[in-house]
Amino acid sequence: MSNAKTTALVSLIQSMAKSEKRHFKLYSNRLPGSKDAIYIKIFDLLESSPLKDDDLIKRKLKLKNTAQFVNSKRHLYNQILKSLRLLYAQKHAQIGINEEIDYATILAHKHLYQDSYIYLDRLDIPSNEYYTQNLLNITEIKRRLASHLDLTQINFDNVISETRAQLEIDWKIDDLYNELKKDFSLLGYTRNDRENTLRHERFQSKINSFQYRRLSSLQQFNYHELNILFYRNTWNYRGMYKNAYHQYELLATIPYHKNEDHYIKLFIQSLSTILNTCYLHKNKSKYNYWYSILINKISDYNTTREKHGSALVEVPEYINLYSSILNCRYSININVNRDISNDVDHEYNLLKSRYLAYQGLYEDAIEIINKVLNAGNISTEISLYARLHQVLFHYRLNNFELVKNLLPALRLAFKTAGHFNKTINSVLTFTGKGVKALNFGMKDEINDLQIKLKVYSKTPYENIPFLYFDFYNWFECIKLNINVSDLKR
Repeated sequence: MSNAKTTALVSLIQSMAKSEKRHFKLYSNRLPGSKDAIYIKIFDLLESSPLKDDDLIKRKLKLKNTAQFVNSKRHLYNQILKSLRLLYAQKHAQIGINEEIDYATILAHKHLYQDSYIYLDRLDIPSNEYYTQNLLNITEIKRRLASHLDLTQINFDNVISETRAQLEIDWKIDDLYNELKKDFSLLGYTRNDRENTLRHERFQSKINSFQYRRLSSLQQFNYHELNILFYRNTWNYRGMYKNAYHQYELLATIPYHKNEDHYIKLFIQSLSTILNTCYLHKNKSKYNYWYSILINKISDYNTTREKHGSALVEVPEYINLYSSILNCRYSININVNRDISNDVDHEYNLLKSRYLAYQGLYEDAIEIINKVLNAGNISTEISLYARLHQVLFHYRLNNFELVKNLLPALRLAFKTAGHFNKTINSVLTFTGKGVKALNFGMKDEINDLQIKLKVYSKTPYENIPFLYFDFYNWFECIKLNINVSDLKR
């Protein structure tokens, strides 16, 4: 096991929660003499100090036999995975089902064909897409077992064919989902009519291949998710809301018990989209209506989980931030020191920075923005708007010399990436003038800017920047020399 694989071992150990580490030690100590085993000593060392150099680890443990050290590392890695599988077999149905299939396979290898078949028959596999591959595997095993048993009356070929057909639909949905995510990551929101037409034609050619009425309930749910992604990319929030509402209605037809993990995940997914559209339209009453539904559902769900000693589900942080901003209740603590390098969606980190800036905490807001810009895994659009946030926050701190130096490169970056429009031009032009005047005597300039911003906020493609920033109220606050939170109160 090379240094590279040692890094993988260290990463695995560092990713483990306290309960997982405790379970691993109990699992490892089940055999006499295991406490003194080399792989346990390696685990204890890497848990306390994540070393990644093999020679240093060997010196620390006073090991001289390289082969023994390499085998102990490999054994440790495998034992951790076995321990985690044992721990999560009862928490995650997918893992538990795979384990049961393994048991049936062992019985078949022991030539206990009847017992193996009965074992598979007793498995309670949910009939939905998350378990289609499991159903296919089970049917394939049953077909092989049937050759040893008198089961010729069952047409396994038809069952396998139907299951594969469902699986192919799931794969097509997954492929289109990944394509839409990649499309947004590369291009961001639609910026002109030509781009909108091309995206629309490409999406319709793919989505029309699905026969909606023939899809299962969960496949229909995922079908609406594809539409939500497309409408998000093309900045059609009415379409997003409509499809998210259809998802919400479909939840009643999906075969999950209402206290199961998958049900609550789908519920949060559909309500999050609805809440997102309400927030962007500044519709406080509708937002609060759906927010209360989400809070009550999660509360009921957690009551059941608490009785079974299971981990509780939390409301997504950005949902609480939306609620706080819309209702002018700035009471959420943002952890500025949190590592965000592994975050997938940095759009919510921009939201956190605005949440802080709206309260006048500009330095904390800049701290988050700097982390986003240094993350290395951000899209072009997020990078541009993070830099715009940075400039606007520094402007409020009167760091005029820094803003003056940042503005030309930012303007060029927007133009080069094809994201430059009248809204961005107006904001950057005003900021440049404000820097020269040291923000004195800018009231008339702000009034003129706000007249333009009102028009741009209702103009297709010019209104995209408003998804990332509340420009109108921001400049109103500069005019009045107050914070956004005070203005909204």
